[in-house]
Amino acid sequence: MGLFNFKPAWQSDDFYKAERAVDKTNNQKKLALIAQTAQNETIRVQAVWKLTDQNVLAGIAEKDISINVRLSAARKLTDKSTDLAQKVFTEVVKNKNINMFERESTAEYLSDEKFKQKIIAELKIENKKRTENLEKESRGFIMESIKRGDFN
Repeated sequence: MGLFNFKPAWQSDDFYKAERAVDKTNNQKKLALIAQTAQNETIRVQAVWKLTDQNVLAGIAEKDISINVRLSAARKLTDKSTDLAQKVFTEVVKNKNINMFERESTAEYLSDEKFKQKIIAELKIENKKRTENLEKESRGFIMESIKRGDFN
């Protein structure tokens, strides 16, 4: 029974095997299939980065369930000023669940200069607040450690 359960290497449960399979693949149709159907998000992103077909990339940027895959596809679009690409970039820069570095680097793709400057200013303020909170937490942790005698 196990003999007939063949699946392509890129569908492997072994991440590294799947990754190697995508790395070895240059066939655009196969990469499109992988980018659109692989279970693992990282494998889909890897396939997206190898794709060149703008229509396939646009479809992925529009429809993939993962913002990371959509962002990768939008970044690969030749024309990053399209409404679709700008929609993805805006979604990323406004999403506080995405790390600050990713949001800042994505802001550079925004076409509307005024909006871009507003977003960058907001990200700087948010980053400053985060840094201040981390510093405050660190000072509190250090003070508690000193009180407990952790540094003796």
